[in-house]
Amino acid sequence: MPNDVPITRLAQRATAVLGVFIALSALPGLWLGLRGSEAWELRWLPLLAAFEFLVMLSAGFAIVYGIRPRRAGYGLAILCAAGGILTASVLGAIVLKNSSSKVPPLTNVVLARAAASAGLAVLTAVVMLGRSAASWRFIAIGGAMLLPTAILGGLVVTKRVDAFMERFISIGQPWTLILGLAGVILWGVLTVIGGHLVIRAFELTDQESPKEA
Repeated sequence: MPNDVPITRLAQRATAVLGVFIALSALPGLWLGLRGSEAWELRWLPLLAAFEFLVMLSAGFAIVYGIRPRRAGYGLAILCAAGGILTASVLGAIVLKNSSSKVPPLTNVVLARAAASAGLAVLTAVVMLGRSAASWRFIAIGGAMLLPTAILGGLVVTKRVDAFMERFISIGQPWTLILGLAGVILWGVLTVIGGHLVIRAFELTDQESPKEA
């Protein structure tokens, strides 16, 4: 990892550590998928086992890429692993929840996996952008512009978006429609510009960083 600064090396090692915890978190789900559970009235669930194995496999990629010397394609590999973890976690939770009425709520499990996936993405950004000061400026501005999207996503995940909309509509004033429309337009503009700035940050990294063998 030539020319790396300490924070990039630390972030890469943290990627491997986080991958270990994610892989360990898949063991209970894999066990349930293969053996079932009498308490939850579950027989073996091959789909659940497959999704949890995919979580472990994706976490394994994060571990391997986190401990070996970084090569070209590092960022894409870790981001794909994060996406695989999130997707498999959501699908596995759906399979498990629909298999028995005695299965407890799995929202916290899915949110924890989502947070872990986001953590991998953040660590990847630190590794990839660590050598480019200009990239961090673009990331900061773009991230601030994408904050409304993150808040909206949080409302959707926590199922509070309906309550928010009902409270907003209940005001019953004509200006609320205009304000709401302006808010939607502003949100769209911020999302597009913020996303472009984040992408531009990684483009600057490719231009400024030496090619890795």
